[in-house]
Amino acid sequence: MSRRRRKYKKASTGRNKKIKTALLVAEIIIILVLAFAAAMVLIPNAKLKLISSMTSSAPGRALISFFIGSDYEKYLQDANFNSDNVDKNDNLNIGEEYTNIALFGSDSRGSDLTSGAHFDSTIIVSMNNKTGEVKMVSVYRDTVLEFVADGDVYYDKATNANAYGNTETVLNMLNANLDLDITDYAVVNFAGLANVIDALGGMDVTITKDEMQWINNYLGETREVTGMTTLNVTKSGAVHLTGLQATAYSRIRQVAFYNEDGTSVNNDYGRTARQRLVLMNIFQKAKSAGASEMLQIANALFKKNSGDDKFLVTSMDLNEILKLIPTAIKFNITGTTGFPTELTSGTFYNPVVYRNGKQMSLYNKAPSCVFVKGLERNVTQLHEFLFGTTDYVPTKNVQEINDILITLTGVEPETNAETESSAN
Repeated sequence: MSRRRRKYKKASTGRNKKIKTALLVAEIIIILVLAFAAAMVLIPNAKLKLISSMTSSAPGRALISFFIGSDYEKYLQDANFNSDNVDKNDNLNIGEEYTNIALFGSDSRGSDLTSGAHFDSTIIVSMNNKTGEVKMVSVYRDTVLEFVADGDVYYDKATNANAYGNTETVLNMLNANLDLDITDYAVVNFAGLANVIDALGGMDVTITKDEMQWINNYLGETREVTGMTTLNVTKSGAVHLTGLQATAYSRIRQVAFYNEDGTSVNNDYGRTARQRLVLMNIFQKAKSAGASEMLQIANALFKKNSGDDKFLVTSMDLNEILKLIPTAIKFNITGTTGFPTELTSGTFYNPVVYRNGKQMSLYNKAPSCVFVKGLERNVTQLHEFLFGTTDYVPTKNVQEINDILITLTGVEPETNAETESSAN
């Protein structure tokens, strides 16, 4: 790693605090719904057993591809993505038992979901191909990690990786820092979330008067960004929301969100609580949806997702999607968490880029950064969570990045005693 410099100005860290996990599961729902929809387009009244049988064999997948392959490539697939540009760390061996995919939520305000956009949501989805068990890890957007774009080595917030580079940059960042083998992604924006909710018939939720007001406030920008229309919400209490209204609801952070037990959360914690409520509603509806609803979803994904209205892009070709269907049929979320697990937060002074043989500062300071308290230790915990690997030893590359981040941020790994104390 001769391109890296070992001397950096240290960051100023704030007090330790627990950052609640913000899990946005819309992307995985869209991918799984897409897998079901692809089969339903061909066989509207198909039984799950028949779908699984067809997609488990190469001839069956070829037959489905013959009917819908051109539409899939036209409306959904990223033709510019090159998996040959995505690397993994040397001596990494996760095995073929798991399929790992990166799912992104883009802040793009146009039809190009990736170029120059920041990914405000990054979720690693790991599927056990045998059991159908799915685990999801949300990588906090403000986590300081290493990534490489156009030959320059950055130490900056993870959310900036795509803006400086492209989707291949982000996948390489995840693989290099976390010892993963991800080669595919999907990205969705506001319109994608709204379209899927509409295809599933909207959602029922109980809202306060303050939430009603903020839904309507956010609807202005959300209509403009998505090009979609809907009426304002006119009452509080138990209401039925359209996709656009539910998307606006999931953006609220100005007023309290009340949990079922009566406790409340505010600010970003309230917003992420609403997002989880919206997206778990999607999950439940998608699992119970019949053939008719699947056809509606197929129409939303294939026909609406075009031109200036594009809201979903994936690197996965149709054959890869069809291979997921047997797993999707058994799909069961068995665990969710955030990364890093052990962390602190603070201001990052002079974020670093190593460019043309020289160390440079990107800008004066980056507030509200998430600092990993020992990358090696967190990666070991990540692999135990995702793959059940106990006492995982990270690769040499992760160990090198670990040392650089400690020097750069001044944040040391937690000791076992500190971990036990914080847990109590």
